[in-house]
Amino acid sequence: MFFVCNVVSIIASVVTLILFIMYIAGRVWTIHKETCYSTESFALYPQNSEIEHENDIDFGGSAVVEIISSMAYKTFTVTSIEYDVDKEVILKRGKSISLNNIQVNKPIYIIVDLPELVPFHIVEFRRDDGVEGSFMIMTGGRTGEIIPYKYELHHTKESKLYYLVR
Repeated sequence: MFFVCNVVSIIASVVTLILFIMYIAGRVWTIHKETCYSTESFALYPQNSEIEHENDIDFGGSAVVEIISSMAYKTFTVTSIEYDVDKEVILKRGKSISLNNIQVNKPIYIIVDLPELVPFHIVEFRRDDGVEGSFMIMTGGRTGEIIPYKYELHHTKESKLYYLVR
């Protein structure tokens, strides 16, 4: 009788350990999956359009880029740049404008001159979940739509912990 109870407790311990390892593996997979997706939507308006600009970043241009995210931002920074398309390298950074604590689904308006095929501005952000990201703003030649060029997301220690215990 004692032997049977001992075997049952060992089996229960092994099953619990396997379930715990599967849970941790699932959480790590979730962290990896969250890196792959953009939460922003983009729209382009002419400068003279009647848009209420609550969160705007003005670089004095002829176009208004609207960015709406389904995640809140801790920081959102736009910086003017000189970019070498052939080498795919930022040569020089210029003026930088930041916004802090942007709520979910609140539009951010960036007033800029938008080039085709060569980005003049880089957007860098940190979301409330700790994920940091960046992309460069430019328009597509044929469609005239906003292209988030070189969109990259990076997990920080804070974001990994957030998604591990979420």
